[in-house]
Amino acid sequence: MAKRKHCMRSRHIFSALVVVLSSFNAICSARMDQCYLRDHKSQRCLPPFVNVAFGKTVVATNTCGTPAEEYCLQTGVTGVTTSCHVCDNGDPSESHDPSFLTDETSDDLETWWQSSTMLEDVQYPNVVNLTLDLNKAFDITYVKLKFHTSRPESFAIYRKKCEECDWQPFQYYSGSCFTTYGIDNREIVTVENEQKALCTDEFSDISPLTGGNVAFSTLESRPSAYNFDRSPVLQDWVKAVAIRISLNRINTFGDEVFRDPKVLKSYYYAISDFNVGGRCSCNGHASECYLSATNILQCRCEHNTAGRDCERCADFYNDRPWSRSTGENPGECQACDCNGMSDTCYFDAELYRQTGHGGHCTNCRDNTDGPHCEFCLPYHYRDSANRCMSCECNSIGANSQQCNEDGQCTCKPGVGGPRCDQCLSGYYGLSEAGCFPCACSAEGSVEGSVCDAETGNCVCKLNVEGRNCDKCKLGTMNLQASNPYGCTSCFCYGHSASCEVAEGFTVAYVLSEFNTDSDGWQGLDRYQDPEAVSYTGDAISMAPDNFYMSYFNAPDKFIGMQRFSYNQFLEFDLWTRPKSGDDLGSGLVASDAGGPIIPARDDLVLEGGGIRVVASITDQVYHPLPNGDRQVYRVRLHEAAGFYPRVSAFEFQKMLNNLTRISIRSTYGEELAGYLDNVQLATVERDGAGPRADWVEQCDPIPGHIGQFADQCAPGYTRDPPNGGLFAPCVPCNCNGHSDTCDPDTGICECEHNTMGDHCELCADGYYFNGDESRRGTPQECQPCPCPENSACALLNDGSIVCTNCPPGHAGQQCEICMDGWFGRPRGDAPCQKCMCNGNIDANAIMNCNRTTGECLKCIHNTTGFYCDQCLPGYFGKAVTNNPAERCRLCDCNSMGSRHLTACSQGGGQCDCLPNVEGRQCDQCRKGFWNLESGEGCEACNCNQLGSSTGECDEGSGQCDCLPGVGGQRCDRCLPNYYGLSRDGCTECECNPDGSETLQCGGDGQCKCKDGVFGVKCDKCQENYFDLANGCVECPACYGLVQDAVATHRNELARLEDLTDNIGDQPSMDTQGNQDFLDSLSDLNKTVHELYDEAMKNQDQQERLADQVDQVQLQLDELLIKLTDVVNKVEECAASVQKAEEKNAASMDDTENIRDSLATAQAKLDQAMDDLIQARMIADDSLSKEDNMSRIAQEAETLANRHQMMAEEITDTAQNAYDTSRRAQESIQDAIDVLENLMYTLDDMVESETKIPAARKLREDLLNQSSVVRNNAETAKNESTDLFNAAGKLNVPSVDTEDMNTRAQNIINEADELMPRIEQMETEYKDNYKDLEADVDKAKQSLDLVIPAQQTTDILMAQVDAAKARGLEVVRMANETYNAVLATKSTFEGFDEQINASREEAEQAMANADAIEDKITQANEMTEQTRNALGTARSVATQASGRAMQALDNAEEIQDNAGRILTDAERSHEKANEISSDVSNLEDDLEKTENALNNAEDAVASETAAVEEVIASATSASNKAAATKTKVNNILEQLQLLLDRINSMVDVDEDEIAGLEQQLEVLQNQVEEAGVGDTISTLEAGVAKQQEILRKYDASIAIIEKDIENLRQIEGAIPDKCSIKKGVELP
Repeated sequence: MAKRKHCMRSRHIFSALVVVLSSFNAICSARMDQCYLRDHKSQRCLPPFVNVAFGKTVVATNTCGTPAEEYCLQTGVTGVTTSCHVCDNGDPSESHDPSFLTDETSDDLETWWQSSTMLEDVQYPNVVNLTLDLNKAFDITYVKLKFHTSRPESFAIYRKKCEECDWQPFQYYSGSCFTTYGIDNREIVTVENEQKALCTDEFSDISPLTGGNVAFSTLESRPSAYNFDRSPVLQDWVKAVAIRISLNRINTFGDEVFRDPKVLKSYYYAISDFNVGGRCSCNGHASECYLSATNILQCRCEHNTAGRDCERCADFYNDRPWSRSTGENPGECQACDCNGMSDTCYFDAELYRQTGHGGHCTNCRDNTDGPHCEFCLPYHYRDSANRCMSCECNSIGANSQQCNEDGQCTCKPGVGGPRCDQCLSGYYGLSEAGCFPCACSAEGSVEGSVCDAETGNCVCKLNVEGRNCDKCKLGTMNLQASNPYGCTSCFCYGHSASCEVAEGFTVAYVLSEFNTDSDGWQGLDRYQDPEAVSYTGDAISMAPDNFYMSYFNAPDKFIGMQRFSYNQFLEFDLWTRPKSGDDLGSGLVASDAGGPIIPARDDLVLEGGGIRVVASITDQVYHPLPNGDRQVYRVRLHEAAGFYPRVSAFEFQKMLNNLTRISIRSTYGEELAGYLDNVQLATVERDGAGPRADWVEQCDPIPGHIGQFADQCAPGYTRDPPNGGLFAPCVPCNCNGHSDTCDPDTGICECEHNTMGDHCELCADGYYFNGDESRRGTPQECQPCPCPENSACALLNDGSIVCTNCPPGHAGQQCEICMDGWFGRPRGDAPCQKCMCNGNIDANAIMNCNRTTGECLKCIHNTTGFYCDQCLPGYFGKAVTNNPAERCRLCDCNSMGSRHLTACSQGGGQCDCLPNVEGRQCDQCRKGFWNLESGEGCEACNCNQLGSSTGECDEGSGQCDCLPGVGGQRCDRCLPNYYGLSRDGCTECECNPDGSETLQCGGDGQCKCKDGVFGVKCDKCQENYFDLANGCVECPACYGLVQDAVATHRNELARLEDLTDNIGDQPSMDTQGNQDFLDSLSDLNKTVHELYDEAMKNQDQQERLADQVDQVQLQLDELLIKLTDVVNKVEECAASVQKAEEKNAASMDDTENIRDSLATAQAKLDQAMDDLIQARMIADDSLSKEDNMSRIAQEAETLANRHQMMAEEITDTAQNAYDTSRRAQESIQDAIDVLENLMYTLDDMVESETKIPAARKLREDLLNQSSVVRNNAETAKNESTDLFNAAGKLNVPSVDTEDMNTRAQNIINEADELMPRIEQMETEYKDNYKDLEADVDKAKQSLDLVIPAQQTTDILMAQVDAAKARGLEVVRMANETYNAVLATKSTFEGFDEQINASREEAEQAMANADAIEDKITQANEMTEQTRNALGTARSVATQASGRAMQALDNAEEIQDNAGRILTDAERSHEKANEISSDVSNLEDDLEKTENALNNAEDAVASETAAVEEVIASATSASNKAAATKTKVNNILEQLQLLLDRINSMVDVDEDEIAGLEQQLEVLQNQVEEAGVGDTISTLEAGVAKQQEILRKYDASIAIIEKDIENLRQIEGAIPDKCSIKKGVELP
């Protein structure tokens, strides 16, 4: 019965611990981590519950491993151990030092402390102590030990409650309590002795052999545990600064008596976990502990406590004695009451007994004294702030040093202040006689102010100064008491700093009383837009604005020049009412009916002169907010009267000087309408009836300024800057001594002395300055010019005078010669006049006519004559005309069609034509004639009337216009494959190409058929023939039999038909003959029916067979047609792309030619300019070298001809630019057409999977060609743009004619008009290119969906052999592993049989433990290999991952051998198919292996989840590898394209090489972006991680297997009489 209780007791150890902890928690029902509640009320608080032992150092008096020693595992069977190990502190893997007692526990790898074995005399009476120093007092809740061996037979737990205290027992555990410790087993604790240590045999059994727990609760079985707060005994009982475990006696099976060393080595102490649960001891006054700056653990005390354990009150908190905090009483220490006059005190027990407060204050401050610093020292008084203050009466101002109870001293006359140290208000100058009264001016001092008590200086108004405030400041005037600012600021437009009051002005007002209407007032909404106001009969109003931004806006009479209203009042009545206005009764304020009244800074807005100021309506004279009662508001217009922003007096008056806006806010509350009445603005008028206005200024005079307000410039002065307005200062006129007056605004002088200019800085026309500086600024500065008609002149550096403004047509230094293009005798009686050449000269040319006679020398427009009034020979038209189309032009007779090349009629220009030739230039044949090039006239076409459509022919070739299907030069025969010439042309033969021997038919349209084919078009197979596409192949012999039978039936039917047809022609027979005939006819009918049925059967079978054949034939035909169409389109596409490239190349060549031509033209233009300069020099020289005139004229003519030629070349260059741009346009259009055709072809091919190979090739072609076409188009467009810009910048030399300019401009205009079309085509091209790219991506996706296996094998074909070898090796290893696993499984299954067989067999198995362990190790290694193989063979994707990594490593080798790979592609593809089959077989083998391994795993290990994690990781790695493989494939494909382009290059093209380098760089970036290297590193890290996981699993399996074996042995050792074998405590 005791044994049964022992077993049951062991099962409920933790239940008891939970009960104790629950009771402890009940004591701490409030939140223990907070010392104060939310209402700052204090409560008991406790630090968090922790494992106090964790990470701390445990001191053991005995530890194995020094020196190294052997120990054996205990199995419970005498003389039998499972294995032995070594404990060696020098080897970390075999060390078991005390640090493992408090380290972090791990389920994967358990650590423990271990003592020496019994062989080293570790046994009673020798004691092994484990001491844990907590470094501070803790309240201990439990002590828990987990033994790695069996629990000791006797051990004890001790504690020290202070550093100097002795060890006190906590608990004894022993199977022999009295014998070992002298204490009875399982005694009872009473209230009188609650700190008594008990002894129990509950945990002294030898089982379990490992993993047994012992948990000691400090409060269990203690009577006062549920009243812990009121039990100082238990509070002291749970406190400890150190814990000691004393191990006294080892549990044994009794076999140690034989002193067998191996048995003694199996008995030792070993503990894996040493846990101490508790809280940092802080007496309920702290919620945490911390390490101090000196690394000492201590409580973070609250409740005004202090000390390492909060065991005392903090300084200055000694008003009552310290106590431990409980649930009922937090025990918070109270501060001493020193009235704030001391920071130190002590606990006075006597004072506490007398008053209930024991805090006695020391070192009182601020002149106080007493236990609570409640009294003042002598000669001090207590002020209103309850402070003891010294009287400190002033020795000069006070009559004595004594103050009354309020601290007031007795003062002398005029002196005041509590200490008599200051003058009274209105007095100054403290002295022995007291203080003197102030003498401040009432007009200039601030109302209610007094002078300074020390200096006597008065407080002056804004514009007042002086000791007594009796003078206006500089720039102000008119000191008055009624002026809150004292004096009024001068304005004077900023020119004068002083002014005085002007006389003759009286007070006036600008009024709006609204007696009849709104008086011009308007409203402004929040957008400053006008809004109507309502006239109410005696006021105006505005509807409410919820944005509070509507205003009454003043009319014109209130704005403009209102400077005289400065420092005066703007008055108005303002009130509010609800929107309806009818519900507002007498006395009802606005807020009673509407929303809240809201004031604002911008209630009043003033604007003018670029200045804007605002003010709140309540800022002046304490105006109330508007409400339902009419109120008068008076606003002083002054810068210091609350306006914002604060501006200067000058700026405020400047604003009033040009006032543009006065706005009064109308809305002050929600749904409240504003009302305005009696608006009045004070101003002045001259000599009016009102009182004198004394605020108008009279500015003091200053130099340069005149007028009352200094707003005018004095004579001889002007504004600076000119036109600067009234605010600009006046400065003396600047006329350089030639005038005393100027315009007062602009400063323009009234010049004299023959000068001109704004400041008389120039001589007048016809006058000049001779350089004599002594005449500057004198009347003799400018002298008359020696030029005709008093024209202007200039003085040169050499002192000569040159006329600068000669009359038209005159030239020379003094206008003595005629200019080029003019003629006459200037020094005679013939003034110069223009050349009269009827407009047939170039106005920009030189020497157009003789300068003396006027004869025209350079006629243009193909004219000649003295006045260029005749056409040149060989030209016709009008020489004198303003219409360019009617001018003289070349006859230009055609050399082949006219008799004379240079002769034509002068009127119409008709040339003399050869026979049958017509046209003005004789350049075309008459209708029905041709061969103008013969030079003998045109000959007749002679077209066939039947085959010709018009009877006319081509003028160059003589080819007649033929009807459809008709050919021949004269349309006299049918074209090939046509027949039947008629008036409708020829008919197409339409011979079936598959069934006809030739496509040409006969005259009747019958085609020549192949054998087995018939029909007019040879489009049908004869009977017993099929497959028209192959020329009607004869059916097999079996079909011949069917045909024979059908032929027989047909013959019989024909014979029967003849017989029936001839029945009527046969002679009549007798009755018997008729009967025989009827019988024969009946038999014949029967035979016919049978034959018919048989024929129908045969026909049905033949039709079904024919249908099947036709279907197959149709499918083949469709496939062939589609493939053929794809091939043709691809070839057409390639040809079109090639053609576009050629055109682009030609365009680029033309561009280079144009650039060269432009350079040449520019050079010629430069030469032309040089020639013009030279010609000008020659012309100038001709004036003095009349003997060289002939030579000069000849050279000038030569230059003109040269310029003419250069102009023609420039025109040709512009024309070439235009033609090149047109060709560029055509090239771009061709490229766009090619791309559109490619897209249509691509769309067709995507529709069928059978077109995927062609689509793949087409996609590659598109990728190769699209970038080239796009680059070429961009280049052509840019070069065309450059050409247009260059053509537009051509400077046509002066020798060009109007006609050439017009032609060049037309070409440029056409080129400019062509630019938008080119840009539009470019845009269309880009759009089409984007669509093409999308289609290419679509085709690529289709390609990836149809042939992914082919792509994979194509990319990895260089590694297939190695892959196959690796696969076979994996299969071999998997088979070997599988066999090994089966063997291991058999071994595992035999273990239990061997153990249960007999004790001898067990001993033999123990003897062979090392061999068994080796087998287990081998099995684990095989299992790891199997799992690795399983991770490799989980899917083909994992193999592809390996291949992708190898492909990445060999990318450079693949690139070098790309050409060889392409050559061997077909052979490699076949090999890849073979490998694919091998891989499939490999997958089957691996699948079988996987199934076998799964069975083995079920038998060996139970942690399937871990294996699944390994598989998931492998799958993830496989997916990543597949993604990497795809990226590598794409990069390799693009590398292959680059190699193809390099191989296809014939010449070295730097641009193309640069493009290839750029593409290669892009690919390199893609490789880096793909992160292949990182992926490989990740995969390698993943492999290492999986291997580590598997290693840990194997280790765990080994430990579990050992534990299972150990449990089996323990189960065999447990006595049969124990009723509950499951009572063994779980680890």
